Amino acid sequence: MVGVNASAGVAVPFILAARRSRVAALGAAAGLAVVVGAGWALFASPAAGLGATLADARHVTKLSVPGLASRALGRGAVPATGVRLAFEGAAALVAGRQLWRVARGAAEPLDAAGWATLAVLAASTWLLPW
Repeated sequence: MVGVNASAGVAVPFILAARRSRVAALGAAAGLAVVVGAGWALFASPAAGLGATLADARHVTKLSVPGLASRALGRGAVPATGVRLAFEGAAALVAGRQLWRVARGAAEPLDAAGWATLAVLAASTWLLPW
């Protein structure tokens, strides 16, 4: 069995989009199903604790990009729902566009994954240096 840090998994869709083989995509989907199933069975939560990680999404830092934008709009340090959703939507659009570019052969997979990761980090309200 192989273990991969969850943050490295962000690049997987971009790498698979660059492949022309449907077998690779089906194999990756089957592997993901096995990992999620094992996580559920062993730890009683999806993907071995993903639920606990997502529960922390309510935390914010005043120096996040959405937090700074919210303060600039006079909403305080905690991003208003509209501000947060706007940043999350923009990150989703950037990631989707990059994935589309890779699938068409117009971008390198790891370059596109890097830009998508940057967009997600910019939209995050809670970043911690590890």
